[in-house]
Parts: sequence; C-alpha cells; structure tokens
Amino acid sequence: MTFIPEVGGFCLLSRNEGLNLSWRNPIKIIKKFGGKLMSQQKHPKTIASSAKKSIFFQDYLKFLHLLEKRPLALTQTDNLTLKEIDAIHEVCEFDFFPRDEDDILLFPIRSEYDLRYLQHLRQLAKVSKFATKRKHKLWLSKKGKKFLQQSIEQQFILTVEMQFFYCNWLYLFPYGGRREEVLKELQFEVMNFLILLEQKALKWYDLKQITEDTAQELGITPELREGYSSIDNEDLLTSALEWIISTILEKFDLVELKTKKEKIHSWTFTKIDKIKLTLTGKYILRLFPEVDQPRPTGKMPANIPADEVDKRTNHMIKTLKLEDSITSDDIKNIIYHSPKLSGSTDLLNVIIPFANDQKQMELIVETIQTAWNYSPHQFLNNLSPHQMMLELHTGKKIQVNKPKYSSTKTKAYELITDSLPQDINIGSWGDNHWGVNLNQSFHLAESELEKIREQKDIHQAKSMIEKLLKNEPLYLPAILDLNYIYRELGYDTKANKLMEYAHSQLLHLFPNEFTPGKDTFPWSIHPNRPFLTFLLEYASHIYHLSGAKKSIPYLEKIIDLNPNDNQGVRGWLATIYLITNQPQKVIELSKKFPSDIFPELAMGKVLALYKLGKISEAQKYYQKRADFIKHLRGELVATTHKQPPQSDSPFDGVRVGSPEEAWLFWEHQHAAWDGTKGVIEWLKTL
Repeated sequence: MTFIPEVGGFCLLSRNEGLNLSWRNPIKIIKKFGGKLMSQQKHPKTIASSAKKSIFFQDYLKFLHLLEKRPLALTQTDNLTLKEIDAIHEVCEFDFFPRDEDDILLFPIRSEYDLRYLQHLRQLAKVSKFATKRKHKLWLSKKGKKFLQQSIEQQFILTVEMQFFYCNWLYLFPYGGRREEVLKELQFEVMNFLILLEQKALKWYDLKQITEDTAQELGITPELREGYSSIDNEDLLTSALEWIISTILEKFDLVELKTKKEKIHSWTFTKIDKIKLTLTGKYILRLFPEVDQPRPTGKMPANIPADEVDKRTNHMIKTLKLEDSITSDDIKNIIYHSPKLSGSTDLLNVIIPFANDQKQMELIVETIQTAWNYSPHQFLNNLSPHQMMLELHTGKKIQVNKPKYSSTKTKAYELITDSLPQDINIGSWGDNHWGVNLNQSFHLAESELEKIREQKDIHQAKSMIEKLLKNEPLYLPAILDLNYIYRELGYDTKANKLMEYAHSQLLHLFPNEFTPGKDTFPWSIHPNRPFLTFLLEYASHIYHLSGAKKSIPYLEKIIDLNPNDNQGVRGWLATIYLITNQPQKVIELSKKFPSDIFPELAMGKVLALYKLGKISEAQKYYQKRADFIKHLRGELVATTHKQPPQSDSPFDGVRVGSPEEAWLFWEHQHAAWDGTKGVIEWLKTL
C-alpha cells in the first residue's frame, strides 16, 4: 500500500485557485498610458534602486533564474522536494529557515508549507504564469523566460502589479477567522491605504492613527476589529495592517518603518510604531490610480459540467479496472456527504492503492480533484466549490437543487468493502512507514459510537458500547469510552482488565517484519491515530496504577513509533525523568528535539543540567531560549500560583507564551523543581 500524505481537500478556496485575485476593471490601470502595459514605461531611478534594495525581489529573480537553469523536482502532491528546497535556500540571500540565536533550526523542515517565504516566491511565479508543472517537475515557462529578458525596472513593476492585483494575500496569511475578513477588506482597498499614507506627504504616520483612519475610510466595524483576547486588548485591524506592512509593502520598499519594543506578558516584541510612503511607493500609487475593488477569486476556471465529470470519473474507474465495484455516482455521493473540506483525502487513501504506476496515480489525483471541485456538497448547501466561488466572483446567488444519485454509499471505505481485510492488521505503507489497515467493522463502529455518545444514560451507554465491542473488539475509541464509564461506575477491576486486554491485542498487530528503531508508525497516517491515542492513554493508565517510573517504557515506545511526537509525549516524559531522578535521560531526549521550546522539555533540560552540576551550561541554555521560556521561569519563582482564566480564543489549545501555558507547566513539573535544593533561588538570579 502506498503512503499518502495529508494533501488537503483540493477546495478552490484554498489549494487551487486560492492563489489568485481578479479585478473588475483592470483596463483602467493602463488607460493613462495609451493602452500600453505599465511594465513597458520608462520609470524613474528610484524603481531600479528599490528593485536592488528589495531582498525579496532579488530572491524572486534568483528563484526564476534557478528554474531557467533546470527544472525543480516535485513530490507526488506537487510540493518541492526537500532537496530542491535546499537548492533554493542556497541561492537566496534571505535565510528563510527558522533558526534560533545560535543558528540552529527551530524545527525540522518537512515540506515547503513550513516556509512561508518560499510559498510567497512560488505563489508569485504561479500567478504570473512564469512557472509551470509537468511530469512532477517545475519548469520556467516561455512567459517566464521573456520576463527575465526585461529590464530590472520593468521586472519590478510587473512583480508589484502581480502582488497587488492578482495574488490572494490570504494564501500567505497565517491566521483564520475574522482576521481573514479584515485582511480581505484591506487588500481590496490597498490603494486607498496608500493614498492615506500619501496624504502625509512623505512624513511619518503613527500606526495607531492610521489604524483608526483606515477603519473609518473602509468602514471596518468595531465588531469585526474586536480580538479574541480581551486581556491583550487585541485589535484585528492593527494585526492585519502590521502583517501587510511587513509582508507586502516593506518587502518591495514601498514604505519605511520605525519600530518600538513592546512587552506582552513575559514576551518582548518588536512592533511597528510609525510608517511613511517611500518615493517608490508614491510612484507605484501613480501607476495604479483608478483600480476598482477586486473579487475574492482569480480568473474563474471554466465550469466542468456534470456529464464531463462523469466521463472523467468513469475513465479513471475503467483504467483501474474497478467497473464491477465502483461507479461515478458512488464517488459523487460520497463527496456530497463528506462533512469536511479534507474529505478528498479519504477518497485518495482508498483509491490510490489500486494504481499500478505513477501515471495512474496522477490520473486518480486529477480525477478526484475535478470531481471534488465540480460536484455538489451537502455542507455547501448543494453547491460545488466552483459554484460557491462563482457566487463570490459575481455577487449573484446560484439556485441549485439537491442532487439525486443511484448510490447509497456515503463513506469512502464503502467503495472497497469487499477488499477490506477480515481482521485489522498493520502493514507497510512504504519508506519504513507502517500503518493500520482497518476492516469494515471498525468503520461501522465509528458511526455507531457517534450515536452512542449522544446517549445521556450512562448505564445505557455502557451496555451499547459493550455490544459494539463484541462486533469489533479493537475499536479503541470505544474501549477508552468504556474504560471511563467503568471507572465512573466504580468498576475499576473491569476497567483495568479492559485496558490490559486492548493493549495486548494492539501489540500483537505489529508483524515480525516491523523493526523498532528503523520502522515508524506515524501519526500522519490517519488510521494510526486512534491506536497512538490509545497507547498514550494506556501509558497514563500505568502511570496512575503503578507509578511514574513504570510508565516510562510505554512513553518511550510511543516516541519510537512516532518520532515527530504529534502528541507531546516528550514533555510528560521529561517531567517523569526528572521526578525519578534521571536527569541524563532528559538531556538525551532533548537531542531528539533540538531547539524545541515545548515547556516541560525546554525548562526540564535547564533543571536536568542543574541537577548534573552543569550550572553554567544550564544558565547559557536558558539565556539562549529566554524569549520563549522566561514566562515559565516567572511562574516557578512566583510566591503564589493561581490558575488564570481560560482564554476565550475560538481555537483549541493553549497559546504559546500565555499565563495559562506557564501555569499548566508549573502544575505538571513544579514537584521536580521544588524537590531540587537551591534551584528556585538560582532561577531568581537569571
């Protein structure tokens, strides 16, 4: 079976046309120049100066020149390979790898999606149609070759034009929610924002004042500006402006900045204080005088009618020789009932194992992408993603009816019911990755447990889960639910036996061919997740039943299986090493996660070094990471420890650097610190 990474849902909103914007009346841009393109005009010397000064623009040219020399290799999901990422990094002036003060990577780079700077370069090249994909390689197009023959002034102006009027800034924006709405408004009115700056006639403009003026000019309401954290008095308009100014405007030398230091909780940030338009910015403003408001999509791709979707889908089915088991209506009905944007991943994981070669794999990806984007979705009120984007593009509502399909299949696994294994097993997914192959009863149990969880009577829920587990004894989410119910009802012996039985059965799934230390059982393979979740719960079970020391082998096993540690096991393990007086093991664990700022591991290493008598090394290690962990030190040396109010953020998890994170760290690890003589007093001196 081929390992399929998480590739997202292929929705037009994000993965495909989400790169682009289009403007309702771009012809107004060129009227003043007698119908000639802006990039063909003679420009002042300030443009050449800014083009040479802009590191980002120079790196963009270097990226295109690298493509001119040779095509760049892509993965099966059309991302740059790690080798090519290194090659681009080598030619760029800006070091876009995230590093600490000692030039050590903060985290391992796994794909270009870890590097927004590189994404920005690729977005510009794609939207400008300078780069084209063919046979899993990225090539410089004919248009790109012509671009490289132009003068640097022409290149710079055209690049700014594409950045302003054709690139969707949301593609690069690291936040969601109302922040996206604010940014969208700002991009649509970016020229008006520059006009506000021009009114200051090259003088400094206070960011607070320009924020208020922008809100008034664009009609951005206080409700839209209101942040998620009342504690920080967060203003979403200010944060969006700061992002635009630093990510777009300053990169092209259109604005000049003055900054200031600002402290939020225990963190010190460099914030924008004042801003003014440069001569280049003023010239750009003259070039783009009368641009209408853009729509939130690029040039809309042509519609693909339902019969064409059927034709392509049937061609894929015939090529894979699946005519006897899968129909076009099956796939469309599954797409319709998918509750999430990433549902296409489920279809890919089911169908790609039938591919015999790379060409067939590409056919599957392209076909599922087309079916996904041009077929109705229940959660989009019967619209296809293409129709939804068309509504946004035109501002007109599209009337649709609920589709009728000759299929009753609503889950991807139903396509391969006949080929599912009789019993759950673990097999190779390629490249030393191993994953679970689920059987039909596991999939059926998933839907059944969702219904049981709506049951309010705990005794009734207990009986229903026990019955469910008779059909699929290894449905681990149900086992964990039943374990909880047993303990709530006081059936501790039953709960213990249940956990021991499930753990034993899970371990028996690993075949003899699986080599610990060499092979992995990664979280990125979706079917593995409930099994890794159970292993962590079992380690917790051992911790509470037999003590911290007994749980260590089980926690170490999880990290061996899933070295990326998506579950945060390393923090718990570091704390247990400390409370069981094994500081050297904390040092060894930290080597697996260099420059990690996970609270329990980062501060745990400080304590481990102290316990080993390496005081100066502990101090040096702390000082290098103080910006990330000093709020944890503050909580340790505090005289009182009160749990802060929970964040009102709509996002799950604890915010990095927050008082909540510091308090949770203290709750988990303070016993190890309190039990180490002199360490708290030493911390106070740092």
